[in-house]
Amino acid sequence: MGRSCISICGVGVSLLLACSVLACSGAGFASAPTTLTPPPSVSPVPIPMAPPPAVAEEVPPRPTEAMTWVDGCWEPSGQNWVWIRGGWLIAPADAELFRGRAEVASDGSFLWHACTWVKNGRPIGWVEPLVPAASPLSQRTIYVPPS
Repeated sequence: MGRSCISICGVGVSLLLACSVLACSGAGFASAPTTLTPPPSVSPVPIPMAPPPAVAEEVPPRPTEAMTWVDGCWEPSGQNWVWIRGGWLIAPADAELFRGRAEVASDGSFLWHACTWVKNGRPIGWVEPLVPAASPLSQRTIYVPPS
């Protein structure tokens, strides 16, 4: 038992070390500056339910050093949610990305603060990627909750 634990733990440590080296090497990945604070000038909208978990996206190679990676984001659409695919883009100057946030109101209902770029505390909207994620294949993916 001790020998197999050492062997397995050694593989785990080696894998962790390799991932750390890749993550710290700047292997072509730059993510957008973000903020956790929704813009105060936009009121949250009522939603029927909290958004589903994020969709896994396949990150294509970084096209140029000037581009920043932005993950996709959920957007409410009636009773459904629509995933807006992320990708490589040129981030707006002096702006931060607000990733969207659901919250529970005092009456128990859900509210949604939309995903948007924020500059000087004001929303400036979503920036479409110049090079989208390789998957999902469509620019918009609809999530229909089970009934």
